Amino acid sequence: MEDRAEEVKKSVDRMFDDPLGGVVVNRTVTVLGKDFYRYFATYWSHYPEASQYSISIYERPTARFGSEIWVLYRQQRMFHAFLPPARQATRRISEIAVEQVLSNIAQREMERITTRNPDLGPEEL
Repeated sequence: MEDRAEEVKKSVDRMFDDPLGGVVVNRTVTVLGKDFYRYFATYWSHYPEASQYSISIYERPTARFGSEIWVLYRQQRMFHAFLPPARQATRRISEIAVEQVLSNIAQREMERITTRNPDLGPEEL
């Protein structure tokens, strides 16, 4: 009986969660960028803590360096890299990117929570 009550409580709690939490916005333009986004979103969904954060993935294609990719959280870059034109490297880079983004978000959130100085804005630390 307690298990059923606990399940109901969890489902009610989920109803009031942020409906836009965990959104990954795709702002890529090339096939290479879309591959990165697809792999990144797949790896991102494997981490339960990632469902709290909404992020955006941007791409700027360049003829010289491949595609420039960056991931934003709260208008701050959490990851920035150039994707080589060889598409087979994209999967591994996106896996590394997810780990780095989660680590950087955790660090930024700790800074945001622990720093309460009215004289300094968050970007001035």
